[in-house]
Amino acid sequence: ARKRTMGIYMDTFCYGSDIELRKDNTTYQHIASFPVCPDMKVIPQIWRNGFDGAFHGIEPLTLLKAMLTDHRIETMMKQCRYGHVRYFIDHPRHLETCWNAYKIANRNHYLITDIGKWADYICMLVEMGKDIRSPHYICPDNLEAEHDRISEKIRAKKEKERTEEE
Repeated sequence: ARKRTMGIYMDTFCYGSDIELRKDNTTYQHIASFPVCPDMKVIPQIWRNGFDGAFHGIEPLTLLKAMLTDHRIETMMKQCRYGHVRYFIDHPRHLETCWNAYKIANRNHYLITDIGKWADYICMLVEMGKDIRSPHYICPDNLEAEHDRISEKIRAKKEKERTEEE
């Protein structure tokens, strides 16, 4: 492909450049931020995977690709947890760490109001060596207080390790 430049109205090619193999740059996938045509047609697999015709603030290409390739995104779409889908598409590493805990929380009818704080809390539990398959840990009554308590423990642990090294 030729080198690309961002023009005023669209991305264009530098026709004076050599043709070379280049990496796919995700910048070009996010150029079209305008709404998608309301009379769009999508393949039946996308409807089957929980798509309801709206993108819920997620780039269309990113959402459709995730829905077709990741069964966990499909599960959250079918549960209408669009904020969770948006968070986990942006933070795929947290999805890997938290997925089993997420399923247990759903099974115990735990309502996750702040998905970012909850995922951070689960990652901190993993760091502390706690059992993230136990509803006792992953479904706290007061997420804010538990998050602060665990983060204080981790801070104290790191401070202790730093003083021991010196």
